Amino acid sequence: MRAGVVAAYRIATLDVDGGGGALAGDDLALDHACHVAVEAGQRVRRVEHLGATGVAPARAGLVGFCMGGSVALSGAARLDLGAAVTFYGGGVSEGRFGFGPLVEEATRLRAPWLGL
Repeated sequence: MRAGVVAAYRIATLDVDGGGGALAGDDLALDHACHVAVEAGQRVRRVEHLGATGVAPARAGLVGFCMGGSVALSGAARLDLGAAVTFYGGGVSEGRFGFGPLVEEATRLRAPWLGL
């Protein structure tokens, strides 16, 4: 019996946190807001890049933790994706991280979403 490829996948990642630092309080919040603005453009370019490589957007997804959860839900409201999964995304009733309230983002979902 010969072994073969059962499944294959590609993962594009983006580290918004950048490995930590010495920021705190308002400085940290401002730094995160700036990262989110940059990340939003990178997220769109990454999804567009997947399409250019022959990967259908419906086969792409976003997964995010904490601030990344907010980013993933926002992405699911703005991008054609296969799915989005969020883990304790902040800013559900009041906007955070440069996004509006996630309850408003959720009304515009364009992809299946699982919030944990």
